[in-house]
Amino acid sequence: MNSIFVVSLFVIMVITFIFDHRKLKSQKKSLRWFYYGMFAITFAVYLCSISGVPLPMPTAFFLHKVSPWVYSLIQL
Repeated sequence: MNSIFVVSLFVIMVITFIFDHRKLKSQKKSLRWFYYGMFAITFAVYLCSISGVPLPMPTAFFLHKVSPWVYSLIQL
């Protein structure tokens, strides 16, 4: 990723978190936990992409495992 994109994405994430954090104080506790959990997952994916850690993607599983299996079934 381009460094400008990485920095701008981080700034947007922080600003959004700050504005949402103010409004979340009046929400139910379950909604707050859901928001914080989704933000933590998003931030973890962001950190993994910055540090170069490859994340397993479902499309790779289908491409390498399921698709050849279906193709072999169709050929029979």
